Amino acid sequence: MLNIDTTGTIYVAVDPQGGRKGIDGLAGVVRTILGRDFASGDLLVFKNIAGLHNLMYA
Repeated sequence: MLNIDTTGTIYVAVDPQGGRKGIDGLAGVVRTILGRDFASGDLLVFKNIAGLHNLMYA
């Protein structure tokens, strides 16, 4: 079960991200595009090229 802090924000990436990026590549997207710290306690939703969604909670 995932317990999300009530002060956290949910970010949804509109553009699909390549699945080969891995966790470090997606953390780079968070830093460069959103200007946020990857470990900020927010919920991050990414869509890959095939249209499947990946959730990351940092």
